[in-house]
Amino acid sequence: MLGAKSFELIKHLDANINSTINELSPYNEDNVRYAIEECKTLFAQNQVDVQSIINGDSKNLPTLQMRHAALHRNKRCLLAYVYARMRWIAALRFELATVVLPKHIRDHMSDLEVIWFQKYSKTLANYMKAVSSQASQSGSYSIDLTQYTRPPRDLYINVRCLADYGEFELSDGHVVTLSKDSQHYLLASDVQSLITQGTLEHID
Repeated sequence: MLGAKSFELIKHLDANINSTINELSPYNEDNVRYAIEECKTLFAQNQVDVQSIINGDSKNLPTLQMRHAALHRNKRCLLAYVYARMRWIAALRFELATVVLPKHIRDHMSDLEVIWFQKYSKTLANYMKAVSSQASQSGSYSIDLTQYTRPPRDLYINVRCLADYGEFELSDGHVVTLSKDSQHYLLASDVQSLITQGTLEHID
């Protein structure tokens, strides 16, 4: 059936979005390639039939219209599949607060998605650097957009160290030693990246 493979992409994507487990499903290269090849085949067949229609023979017009509709449906499904994954990957950059992809996530991405993530990370880093450079001229702190995706409730928070980290320099120049199971009361903006990485945990 025409469009079956592209529809499978959407069904799988929908199941992944509605899942309670927020993780990226493996890139379905086989179905993507099949849908693209089907688009090429439909376009080539229409190119042949359209000539006879131009010459006045309209008997193949319904078939041509059906192929045209199937081609556009495939394209919409493919674009929706790619766009939804790109949005998830972009959000991942803020959640990880690092440009290094975990292996289990990288294995689920296509080569082009990995390249896109790297370029997106570079663009984000350049933007934050440019904004921070302007802010520093007015005496403001450097800006890291990955630190807070939601406004913090408190400026200072209690944190517990989950692993030995060693010395950590705070924004005011003081140095604290982060050893496993040690607890600290620190500026939230200083330790948000370590919380994201799993080195620290926020405790009440």
